[in-house]
Amino acid sequence: MKLVFVIYSLQSGGAERVLSIMANHWAAKLQKVTLITLEDGSKPAFYEIDSRIHQISLGVARVSQNWFAGILNNLRRIYKLRRAFNAAQADTVISFMTETNVITLVASIGSHIPIVVTEHTDPWTGPVADIWSKLRLWLYPRASRVVVLNERAREFFNTSLRAHVTVMPNPVVIETNKESEDIIHGVTKKHLIVAMGRLSKEKRFDLLMRAYSRVAEKYPGWELMILGEGPERTGLEALRDELGLGNQVMLPGTIKHPHVVLKQSQLFVSSSELEGFPMALCEAMACGLPVIAAEYNSGVCDIVQDGQNGILVPPGDPVALAAAMMRLIKDPRERESLAANGVEIGIRYSVDAVMEKWEQLLKEVAITNQEVSV
Repeated sequence: MKLVFVIYSLQSGGAERVLSIMANHWAAKLQKVTLITLEDGSKPAFYEIDSRIHQISLGVARVSQNWFAGILNNLRRIYKLRRAFNAAQADTVISFMTETNVITLVASIGSHIPIVVTEHTDPWTGPVADIWSKLRLWLYPRASRVVVLNERAREFFNTSLRAHVTVMPNPVVIETNKESEDIIHGVTKKHLIVAMGRLSKEKRFDLLMRAYSRVAEKYPGWELMILGEGPERTGLEALRDELGLGNQVMLPGTIKHPHVVLKQSQLFVSSSELEGFPMALCEAMACGLPVIAAEYNSGVCDIVQDGQNGILVPPGDPVALAAAMMRLIKDPRERESLAANGVEIGIRYSVDAVMEKWEQLLKEVAITNQEVSV
């Protein structure tokens, strides 16, 4: 099978990580895989890409200065994508993220190539511009399949489209053989609370920092490390200084092999108020960490059962979050119990388990496409 993946870029991010896992998996099974990015490829891929994968950088990811330039830029993207699909002789195209999905669907008009589009945020609340949101609802019926991360995301789409919407979790990979240059130096104290994600508003690392400031007063031997990079870095650094936590909160940026740090930690906290499928949370559980997560209508509740394999707290509540952290700090036995129950997540969402579901989906898409062609 000739598989083509389309994504905006190969920089760090959840969708980019999922794509690299999927593409590498199929390349290792000797499938012919082509990976197309809209950017120009001047920056190396953040995640490892199998050398057998053919990479194409279209160089059409420029920023539009006005609506007219935006139209021209998108026409260029559509034209180049269509040529790339034809050159790759794609059997199936898998596209990632809303804007790229829309452009991919337009580029495929008139062809008989099955298009699978994937959403990697919560479509109810995800940060998608209004025009792209409208185009999504208009064009997604053209897709052979729409893949979402949880049942609530499936319910976003109207009844007629839901028959073509498949709920598919992300694969969880735990690297065990990395001699990582990313091991964080300077962790001077014995106990480490870790969080991970893009430094953006919806992750609510500001709330986590405020909650941790309460913890630090009673348990100064516990440090906080937030792995990730993003636009909120400056604000978070200022808040850290304002709270007097300069020596206790670390913001080392994004690292390629976070599992090295996770396995050195004692507790993982997710304060996010917007998640499609919380990969960082799953990876922490699979690494044997007890977890605390904000509870809201998302995939979090499909993963964490309160008091069984983690602790759920109300979103946006630093007092409750601090209380949960102190509860586990005081009770190492509960930490051990939650961690032991949580490692099952790594099996449930293993690469083999999830990719088996993907392979079944592609078989169904191919059969449907043959029937339509006939």
